[in-house]
Parts: sequence; C-alpha cells; structure tokens
Amino acid sequence: MLTPRYLFLLGVSFALLGQASFAEPIPVRTERLGQLLTPQSYSAPATVKPFNRPQLAAEVTGQILSMPVRVGDTVKQGQVLVELDCRVHEQRENTATAALERARSQLEFSQAQLARAQNLQKKSSISEELLEQRRTELAAARADLDTQSAQQELARIDVARCRITAPFDALVSQRLGSEGSIANPGTPLLELVQLSQLEVSAELRGNQADSLSDTSGAVFSYQGMNYPLALRVLPPLVDERTRTREARLQFVADAAPVGAAGRLLWNSSTRLLPAHFLVRRDGVLGVFLADNNTAKFVPLPDASEGQPAAVELPADEKLITEGRQRVNHGDAIIDRPAGDGA
Repeated sequence: MLTPRYLFLLGVSFALLGQASFAEPIPVRTERLGQLLTPQSYSAPATVKPFNRPQLAAEVTGQILSMPVRVGDTVKQGQVLVELDCRVHEQRENTATAALERARSQLEFSQAQLARAQNLQKKSSISEELLEQRRTELAAARADLDTQSAQQELARIDVARCRITAPFDALVSQRLGSEGSIANPGTPLLELVQLSQLEVSAELRGNQADSLSDTSGAVFSYQGMNYPLALRVLPPLVDERTRTREARLQFVADAAPVGAAGRLLWNSSTRLLPAHFLVRRDGVLGVFLADNNTAKFVPLPDASEGQPAAVELPADEKLITEGRQRVNHGDAIIDRPAGDGA
C-alpha cells in the first residue's frame, strides 16, 4: 500500500522530471571559427645597415694635393676622391724603367756572347769552362731582367696609389684628411657608405625568430612608411649576452635611409583566437562550440588568461560568441541570428 509520504515524493520527482524535459534552450549566437582567427603580430627594433662602410686610407706617403669631395656627397665607382703628390713615386718608376731597359740590353748581350762561344766550341777554339761561364752570365741576366721587371711593376702600383678612387657607388660620411697635410700609409682619409645592398638588422628573441622564419610579409616601419622586406638569413647563433638572434633582411623595392632606426613588423603564419572568446570551466580555459543545438566545451590546455590562443579545430566549426558565459557543457541551446532581439 502506497503511503501518503511516498506519493508526495513520487509527485515531486515527476514534477522535476517534467521541468528538466521541457527546459527552454539557452539563446546564443555563433560564428564560424575561421572568421574569428587572426594572425599574431610581432614587432622588434631594427636598423638599416650598409653592406660596406670602409675607411679609405693612404697606401703611400705624399702630400694631399686635392680632396674634391665633401661629407654628404654621393660618388660613383671609379671617381677620384683624393690625389697625392706623386713626384717621388713617378721618379722611382722612371728609375725602375731605366734599370729594366739596362737589364734587357744585358740579356741580349749575354745571349750573343753565349751564341758566339757555342760556335767557337764547335771549332774547339774555346774551353768548356769559358762556355759554362757564358751560360751562367745568361742565366744571371735573365734573373736580373725578372727582378727589374718586378721593381718597375711595384713602382707603377705606387704611382697608381697616388689617386684614391671610389670602390663602388657610395655616400661620403666622413672627411678625415685635409688638403695640404701629409698622408702616410694607413692614414684614414675618407669614410664611405655603400648605397646599394642595404640590409635591415634586428635582434630577435626565440619565439620571434621562429615566427619570422615562417612569414613572407615583413616590413620595416620608419617615419610612417612601410618598406617591404625579404628575409636573407637568420643564423643559428644566439648571442650569449642578450639571448637574441640577429636577423638580416633585404629591401624588396625602395630602401629606407642608411642608419634609420625603426621597427620590424610581421605577422605569424599561425592564426590565433582573440582572448575574449575564451571561457573558464572547472579551472580550465577553453571555448564553447555549438554541436547539434548542444553546447560543447573544448578545453585549450596551452591557453593563457588574457592571451590569444592557438585553436587546432576545423575552420567551419560554429563558435558560441554571445551567451557563452551562461552555458555549460551539454546545455541545450538555440542559435539566434545576428540582429534578432530575442
């Protein structure tokens, strides 16, 4: 026999079951996951550096007669930048040329002497010792000719060094010598900055270096202008002091000025979900998806509070964007179109 208390509890159970069975679905709004993912942006200090920045120095001693360039001038390859007093070196070249002619004449004489001795030897009119002496004299004359030829070439090189020319198209960045002063070998006279093959140098941390290797859209930002870049090299070398790696990038088209300090900007190939779409359930960060009118919680173990998160889910998954804070895993939901006030 059913007691009144049992009948009461049975009625309450059926009432609660009816409430659970007919609970209203929670209204939410969704968007395709692929439409919400954004590339991660990176930025690092960067500087434009020239491929070459030489200091041109004197290679011979001489008074500076002419230095027709000034700081800021652009010069062409082969243009004369410094001219030294070359009279001493020209006289040394003349002396070397005269010595070379004398050695050439001595060689011709020694050749004739040997030929005469060989003819006499055939008639047994000369000793073998004298014939060998003529051969030795000829060998010495040839050696002397080679020596004098080398001396003349060295003198010519010194004369050529009296005129210092631009090794490439460049900008004069410093003028270290003055007309009228004496230049000695090794004395810096001019500093040049090569205007072609400019590069951007940036010191990157570990995660920045990894992301830069996977992108092709880097730019150098300077004074409101963005200059497209292409990565030339990212050596596998970490600076022990700064714990960074130096990236070198080349300009794709126009270049920024030499020495310009700006920012290297690029986007990672990895696309991230903005942090405000993340929710926490039972101490775990994740996202809610709409799965057949049911809320489905997907944990993201690598996500951090307030940081964009990598989501390895199909791009056509429907992410709950509005109402996500009110739902729990397994709740019935109904997707309300954008603009629906319900």
